[in-house]
Amino acid sequence: MKKLIYLSLTALMALAAMVSCEKTGTGNNDEQKIVRPEEAVNMGMVLPCRDAEGNALKDEEGNVITYKLFWAKSNLSESGPCANVVDYGDYYAWGETSPNDAYTWASYKFRTSGDSWDNVKFSKYVTDAAYGEVDNITVLQRGEKEGETKDDVARAKLGGKWRMPTYAEWDALRAQGKWVMMTQSDMAGSMVNAANGNSIFLPFAGNWHLGNLVGTGQSGAYWSSSLYTQAPYGSWAVYFNSDGVDMFPYDRYHGMPIRPVWEEINAEDPVEGSVWYTHSEEDDVEQGHQDIVWKLVFSADSEISITGTANDEVFSQATGTYSASGSKPVQLSLSCKQPERALLFKTFSALADGRWKLDVEIHYDYGTIQMYYLIFVNGRVPAPGEVMGL
Repeated sequence: MKKLIYLSLTALMALAAMVSCEKTGTGNNDEQKIVRPEEAVNMGMVLPCRDAEGNALKDEEGNVITYKLFWAKSNLSESGPCANVVDYGDYYAWGETSPNDAYTWASYKFRTSGDSWDNVKFSKYVTDAAYGEVDNITVLQRGEKEGETKDDVARAKLGGKWRMPTYAEWDALRAQGKWVMMTQSDMAGSMVNAANGNSIFLPFAGNWHLGNLVGTGQSGAYWSSSLYTQAPYGSWAVYFNSDGVDMFPYDRYHGMPIRPVWEEINAEDPVEGSVWYTHSEEDDVEQGHQDIVWKLVFSADSEISITGTANDEVFSQATGTYSASGSKPVQLSLSCKQPERALLFKTFSALADGRWKLDVEIHYDYGTIQMYYLIFVNGRVPAPGEVMGL
């Protein structure tokens, strides 16, 4: 017998979707490791979601839709996040997903002609006809929509919700964080301290310019994903040294390190979601279990708890942990014990429309096994009894 249950839990989907490789030691190697979002740093940044015109997005009730931004602990390399926070990582021209050898206009991926800021033309990311055919794409594409390419190197390398920070996000970190120039493990850089007590270290990795690596040990310049729309030969980067931190546009061909970020829409800590399910079986109705609510709570350290209530009385409780085994599916090791039954949570699988399906088995002491599946819905809680077929 199968029954349908529905859940609104955006963050669980995000937790499931983060996969990357990590370096061990300095330099690049190919050791694989799962990097979960909770391993990133919560700098206390909650920002409004915005549309293409910069307007804050709102839900049906008029509330501003927000997201929590997490920062990777280290820079990006070809094989994933650097193992050490002081590592420079690899350098990328804006919109390129692999390092190149020259970092000049001639070597730049999207250049079609020209060799200086005043005559160069591009095949993509153009807001002024003087620089090529206008497409008005102002943020690096992440391959989220049909026809898009993955020009955001953090998304291309790490997948999931990892990506490069936008201008607004770097600028918010610049304004909200306390930037302290210091050395760590004999490497110079800036420790950015958040009001919540967390911090990230950004090494003075310098940047590549016309075939030369300049500024190492003295300054940092990190790409954002935002185009400099006033003059699209350039894109925005954060720049910092012993004198302070600011935002500047740089020629797109410059090779800069990348500090990935990960976002969680409408995030709370802990994340909570509720499952509504109305029983229709005769035996359930006879027992008065006509409106059952399941609540799942996920904490930042991978702990998970589940509570089932019927008629406002708890009938089932369990705690356990989850572990990400890849972008999808996700394996959950969670069981629920109560008299005469055990609840076993099996495997997540992604549905074509963005929802997720979680298979559940209920084992009874007298040998009966019931099969359930829960549908996880992005962004809202369905009404009790609402049917959303597979």
